[in-house]
Amino acid sequence: MPKNNNKPFTSEIWNDLSHFRDPNKWYHLNEIAKKSKNTPVIMEKHLDLAVKLDILEKKGRERRIMYKLNINNPKVKKMLKTLSIIETIEK
Repeated sequence: MPKNNNKPFTSEIWNDLSHFRDPNKWYHLNEIAKKSKNTPVIMEKHLDLAVKLDILEKKGRERRIMYKLNINNPKVKKMLKTLSIIETIEK
């Protein structure tokens, strides 16, 4: 099945969100794009979808766009718990 570049797969979005290690920190769009090895334009599309899904919070505009995990979302809490377990295993 070919990938539709206009609508990123949900698994890609969760992969991008794995870069959000501190649930209380706001991350700049460019910082996230650099860690994900994508352009800010591509990342903004992925992250805005995550905002629509209530996974991320967003603030700012233009060159000052920031994102933060929505720690009130049960799916985010589960992702953070999973990442914590994985980090423990890898040590």
